[in-house]
Amino acid sequence: MWVETKLVMSSGDQEVVIQPDETQNGVVLNVVEIEQPGESRLYMSYDEALRLASELIDFVNKNKGK
Repeated sequence: MWVETKLVMSSGDQEVVIQPDETQNGVVLNVVEIEQPGESRLYMSYDEALRLASELIDFVNKNKGK
């Protein structure tokens, strides 16, 4: 059993799903374009996922309101 988090972007044409990988040793980030079938997957270790999250937060904080 695992828990996944699904985000639907406000435009409604993209979804992001965050879930554990098949071995439960990392994270998979799925990006799905609703209008165009297909998806992109990013496989990460937990350390890589934490780094990505940190970089994303830093980027948003620096660029928000510009």
